[in-house]
Order: sequence, then structure tokens, then C-alpha cells
Amino acid sequence: MAQREIRLSGAAARAGGARVLRAMIAAILAISCGAAPIHGALAEGVIRVDSAAKAEVAFFLLETHLDADATLEDMRRWYADRVSYYGRGLQDRALILTDKKYYLDRWPTRRMKPDMSTLKIVRLDDGAFEITIEVEFTVANAETSVSGRTRVELTLHRAASGFKITRESGRILSRRGQGE
Repeated sequence: MAQREIRLSGAAARAGGARVLRAMIAAILAISCGAAPIHGALAEGVIRVDSAAKAEVAFFLLETHLDADATLEDMRRWYADRVSYYGRGLQDRALILTDKKYYLDRWPTRRMKPDMSTLKIVRLDDGAFEITIEVEFTVANAETSVSGRTRVELTLHRAASGFKITRESGRILSRRGQGE
């Protein structure tokens, strides 16, 4: 299948989430129907996809894991029952949600800016997708703030209710500020 391209610019990303999500849905539908390369104002960078499935994966990533306003209830829907989590082997979703709650409570102010030029989506033999992306972040609480760059690594499997995260890992590439 020919490679398709979604060209993204910063205008709509600054405008807010709902507009970005509607534009991504339109882009995915157009790709699914075999449209020519799509150029729209969504976020910075370029996403290259060679299938509608990979476009869906990119959309899932932007809509969920990279949403700084995500709640614990949102996260509950994203994860499989058991997840390979940061090199600690298979962990129950409840443990992951406890870890995420600690993060949300510790850092009530969060901002994430994905570097779409680093997005890599690979379809595995079992139909799962491996995703890697670098993200600029700033997190803060009443006492301190930290900013930097991190690499997010996920594996997604398709379930009846949509994609589920079955592996999550990553690492901090750079960090500025106080806190851990």
C-alpha cells in the first residue's frame, strides 16, 4: 500500500483539544477511504502512515496517552487488564492506576507537547502496534516545577472497545527544574 501523509501545523493544536480531535477523525476517515495526502492544521510535524490502522493508532495516542488533562477514569479505559509496565513484568491494571493516581496528585499542572517528527508506529506480526514518540513536558505543583523531554514507548492491541495499552515504558531524555 502506498504511504500516506498527514501534514500537521501548530494552529489548531493551540486552539484546543476538541477541534484537533475532530480534524484527526476527518483525516483518518479520508485515509481509510484512500484519499490523497492530507494537509491540515492540527499540531507540529508530520505523521506518515501506510495504513488506516496506523492512522487510528496515531489518533489513539494523541487522544489518550498524550492528553495532559486525562483523568484516572480516562486512563482506566486505555489499559488492558495486565500490562508489561516499565520493565517490572506484567502488572494488573489496578496497580498501574495507583501509580498514575500518584502522578496526577503529585503534578496537578501538566503540559505535554508531542514531537510528531519522532513518532514511529510499527505493526507487529501479531497485529499489535509498537509506538515510540518523544514528548516535551512541564509538570508542576504548588512547590516546584519540572520540565524536559521524555521518550514514550507503548504497545497497543486492538480490543472490542478499541485499542488497549499492553506495554508501557520510556525514559527521561532531559530534565530541568527541581523535583523527581
